[in-house]
Amino acid sequence: MTTSPVSQSIDRQQLLQRCLGIDTFADKLVATFVSNLPHERGELQAAFEQKNLDLVARTAHRLRGSAANLCAEQLRDAATAVESAAKGTLWDELSPRFQQLDQAIQQILSEHQPPRGTP
Repeated sequence: MTTSPVSQSIDRQQLLQRCLGIDTFADKLVATFVSNLPHERGELQAAFEQKNLDLVARTAHRLRGSAANLCAEQLRDAATAVESAAKGTLWDELSPRFQQLDQAIQQILSEHQPPRGTP
């Protein structure tokens, strides 16, 4: 039985295929990913504010890989766009791409909030 909430940001069926149909494994991967997202977001935000394009690119690359593994296509695409802009030192393009990435992160976090009253 599936224990993860329904998500529009993560393709659950594709993720289950990658996890050989093992719900508990897929749920653990998603839970670990979601629990790390605030840290990743904070690191990316700090690098962006410091105009550290190398760190922005590395953090976006790491996030892109994690998102791809979890079948979170919108987040993967947004992280790819940020990584590309940072590597190309395209500062004018980075800000709107960063905003799209932040929105994708927020979407996943909102879809995977534990129910109130749950430890």
